[in-house]
Amino acid sequence: MLIAYVLKSMKTYLERKAAEAKLLEMSDRDLKDIGVSRPDIATAVRFGR
Repeated sequence: MLIAYVLKSMKTYLERKAAEAKLLEMSDRDLKDIGVSRPDIATAVRFGR
């Protein structure tokens, strides 16, 4: 059970980091279009907009 929890946590972490990386590649204008500012990317990925 512990191993499953750790693996699921690692998967979630890697998915969030991938999403953050994609958003960080976007221009400020594109981010504005979707309602996210650059400083808020991590929060938007973790908790939604």
